[in-house]
Amino acid sequence: MFIECSWLRFSRSGLIAAAIVILGLNSTSANAVNRIDFDPASQSLAVGSELTLNIIMNFDEVTVGGGLEVTYSSGLTFQSFDFDPTFTANFALSGPDPGSTAEALDISFGWLIFTGIGGETGTHTVGQLVFQANGPGLVQIVMAEESNGNAGAYYGPANLNSPMNVEFGSATINVVPIPIPEPQTGILLGLGLLGLSWAGGMGAERKEAV
Repeated sequence: MFIECSWLRFSRSGLIAAAIVILGLNSTSANAVNRIDFDPASQSLAVGSELTLNIIMNFDEVTVGGGLEVTYSSGLTFQSFDFDPTFTANFALSGPDPGSTAEALDISFGWLIFTGIGGETGTHTVGQLVFQANGPGLVQIVMAEESNGNAGAYYGPANLNSPMNVEFGSATINVVPIPIPEPQTGILLGLGLLGLSWAGGMGAERKEAV
């Protein structure tokens, strides 16, 4: 009887502990924040300048990978994308071709969970996007979950059937016109050059007179 009671108490304790662990895991998952952002998220540059944006992954939970797509305003021309050499993804690294004119740039990455590498978490620089600014005005660059590629949503190693909640950032770029010199500045510069030319001519005449 004592043994049965002890076993029953142990079973109840085990069930309670398991329930606490499960509730704790669910609470952690619910409060977790998984984001992918641009850095910097805003800046100003002149027409014709090169715009460089880093893509930053910041996950509280472990992910085995997924895909994102980047859309941008017509005031920009895509130049290139390169994965950061320190990024640890070890398979399915794919990005847009240099100079791609696609309306959505697909970028995907992931980790081989079958080789013992169970995904990645924390903050990492995924790669670097380069655009050229074509005309003045505010331009938007937006990230979202990949909709047309092979990678799709982001998943965790514990549940490959249920996608993770991931938030995506955006960037706002203020492209300003190239400054044009004021007419007065040009006139003053011309007068200055004319004065130097006159002074040089006077000096030559004085030497001839001597």
